[in-house]
Amino acid sequence: MGFWDVVGKVAGAAVNEVKEAGQRAQVYKAEMGSRSDSELARIIKNDRGSSPMRAGAAMQELKSRGYDQEEIKDLVRNA
Repeated sequence: MGFWDVVGKVAGAAVNEVKEAGQRAQVYKAEMGSRSDSELARIIKNDRGSSPMRAGAAMQELKSRGYDQEEIKDLVRNA
């Protein structure tokens, strides 16, 4: 296998990974819409390290509901 064959395989794998990440982000975004504010705060608090994409989706949902950064910090702190 030549150098360019390897480069092509690596690039293809990277593209697939990006597509999968985009799909996961859409699933998380859809999931967050049905959660309560307190559930979203718990997701941010508990999943920040293990699933930052999920925690980010929860954060975005709270922002779309009108919370600012300080209010979200307070919710997470009290979750």
